[in-house]
Amino acid sequence: MSVVQLPIAESPIIGLHYLAYPLNILLNYEDCMPWFYSNYIQLVLSKDFSIPMTFYPNSFSSNPLLGCHVMVKEIVPNNHINIHNFIMDRINNKDYFYSTFDEFYVPNRFFFNKEHFNHDFMIYGYDSNKMEYYLMGFDENRNYGSSKISFLQFEKAFFSENDKTGFIHLLSKRDNVKYDFDLRLVYEMLDDYYNSRNSSERVRMNGCLLVNRVFGLEVYKYLKEYFKSLMCENFDSDIRFLHILYEHKKCMLMRLEYMYKNNYINDNLYIYDGYKYIEQEMFKIRNQHLKYLVGGKKRCLSQLVDSLSEIEQKESELVERLLNAIYHKL
Repeated sequence: MSVVQLPIAESPIIGLHYLAYPLNILLNYEDCMPWFYSNYIQLVLSKDFSIPMTFYPNSFSSNPLLGCHVMVKEIVPNNHINIHNFIMDRINNKDYFYSTFDEFYVPNRFFFNKEHFNHDFMIYGYDSNKMEYYLMGFDENRNYGSSKISFLQFEKAFFSENDKTGFIHLLSKRDNVKYDFDLRLVYEMLDDYYNSRNSSERVRMNGCLLVNRVFGLEVYKYLKEYFKSLMCENFDSDIRFLHILYEHKKCMLMRLEYMYKNNYINDNLYIYDGYKYIEQEMFKIRNQHLKYLVGGKKRCLSQLVDSLSEIEQKESELVERLLNAIYHKL
């Protein structure tokens, strides 16, 4: 076959590639849904905002359903491996190809022919006749989706002097692995979220303790300070903070729908309706930040901070109620 494409599911999280790609793979399969609904509860933010806010945990290695083989990029040129034969062979074996390249050489990307910029990507298919790859990522308009790149353009981007080092991850769904919905885990991570507890302490014996971070509901406090600072100073603000916060509410709403449907909670949809409201408001708040980025009006930031305070209070109430509802089901 000249054209081979592995399945790509819609991901409810797209704000960060390394979160989106595994979900693009796993959410194609119904038996992966209980794992998804058991996770993506806790949030973590660096106190100095140097790292985008993200979900916790979030690494490939902690995902029981995702196969991940890692190799250093230098192996390819050092061993005279034909990169195209290698990628096509891995795609034929149902491995998704995840690595980095220089977006200066990548069409339909923001930095194409403008600036050298290393970014991650995932290839999920190829057309050997047209000599093109199918890949996922953000286009020049910041829309997440599928695009194409020629073999030649890919070679330039992948072997760029600006991006010689790094890793290749070969990702796939693990077969014969069953994961049941873990209500106790949901309760524990929600409790961490509600109490702003450092969830990395659970795995500190592995040397994975995160420092200089805030977790859970405390992210609201730091985000409000971030935007208050932006009112007084001029610096490049990061839309990903509020976008991930919005996607967190999307995931919470999806989880609640699943839990109501399967009788894990029962409170006449009060919590679900509350989170539906929060999700809608967070979408508006994220768009308020976009308005500021486009127009530079400080007034948008003041409204944004007030809205975050309202959401924080509402969500705190809902999580407390949800914890009580789950507790009676354990």
